Amino acid sequence: VCTAARMVPVKNQSALVRAFDSIIERHPNSELIFLGDGPLRGELEQLTNDLMLTDNVQFRGEVSRERVYEVFAQSDVFAIPSHAEGFCVAAVEAMASGLPVVASDIPIFHEVVGDNGLFTDQTDPDDIAETVLRLRENENEYQKRSQMAKERATTEFSLDKCAEAYYDIYK
Repeated sequence: VCTAARMVPVKNQSALVRAFDSIIERHPNSELIFLGDGPLRGELEQLTNDLMLTDNVQFRGEVSRERVYEVFAQSDVFAIPSHAEGFCVAAVEAMASGLPVVASDIPIFHEVVGDNGLFTDQTDPDDIAETVLRLRENENEYQKRSQMAKERATTEFSLDKCAEAYYDIYK
């Protein structure tokens, strides 16, 4: 499981760390990779240590765009438990890499991720864990949502489509 975001309160990454505690109970070899940095990194690392998850959780900090795509290619799920978002380019990039998205059940994610995503109560780490595990434990659903994610990212958010939309705005 990976996530890419600034480590600030609105991104709610502590809920993802707490959810991961439940995930590794059923799948002990699972890993959670954080891409990004911010003022809450120390607190998230401390929470990881307190829950004894240091062998399963990695904090990679800010990395190059190429490295982000490498991590996406090596991951199975993109999770983003934010309380609020503006658009979430990272979710679109993850979808373009074929990653199913587990996101907060908030309006912007329904708009961006669409029907291919799985939505979760971002205030409930157990719900986040069960939603991630649903993909981990159901290969057919995983494959279907992976394909749908890639298709949505490349059709709805293609560079050509974005350029046309900006052109229409300026026109």
